Amino acid sequence: MVRKIARKLLACVLVVFCIIVFLSLIQILFNPLQFVNPLRKSQERIKMDMLELTPIGTSINVANRILAEAKRKNGWTSLQLYRDMGISISSLRLTPEDTRHKLENIDSGYIGVQSIQLLLGAYRCLYASVPVFVYFAFCENETLDNIFVVKFTSIASVSHWQ
Repeated sequence: MVRKIARKLLACVLVVFCIIVFLSLIQILFNPLQFVNPLRKSQERIKMDMLELTPIGTSINVANRILAEAKRKNGWTSLQLYRDMGISISSLRLTPEDTRHKLENIDSGYIGVQSIQLLLGAYRCLYASVPVFVYFAFCENETLDNIFVVKFTSIASVSHWQ
């Protein structure tokens, strides 16, 4: 009796697995351009692209203007300017030992004293949504000090981050 139930359960799991694999293959076959999505670039490549837009030393006002225009042009999801706080180390999932640059305001748990958070959008990886965030840290003289790119993997919808 137990073996019979175990066999039926195993058969059901196998059928679900096959359906998922089949649907994934269909998605790949009918949407091959999904692999050229710019959000799928490496975090380092995205950072280099952002540095081309806003080089280190760019003032926060100029960076905000450039990013707002690029957001409209590229259809990025959201842009937030934080004049009263830097980037939370916890939002980057970093520890102070992980960073290789000067950390300002580290006692407060923030990198920089002002920041911009940019959500470029999200892409699908099988059945998970991967939002792509870019964080811009500005130092006391209101100039860009560093850029961090973070990708989170979640089964939740990207609207959760909007």
